[in-house]
Amino acid sequence: ITLNINLDLDICGYLLVAAKELADNNISIVPQCAYLKDHLVIKELDCPKAIKVLTSLIKKCQVSQLSPHIQ
Repeated sequence: ITLNINLDLDICGYLLVAAKELADNNISIVPQCAYLKDHLVIKELDCPKAIKVLTSLIKKCQVSQLSPHIQ
């Protein structure tokens, strides 16, 4: 799975959130970090579940960005 995200090169740690979410769903990964794009090597049988988990994470993050933070 290629994480096709345009990030500033000084951003670090974003992969941790995805890795934790996948680990919490019992999906093992081998991260392959490149200069502009990162990749996750995942067992073929786990790919459909991994895509579902990552899609859900993306939606959750998009909603949290749109919602006002009430403190």
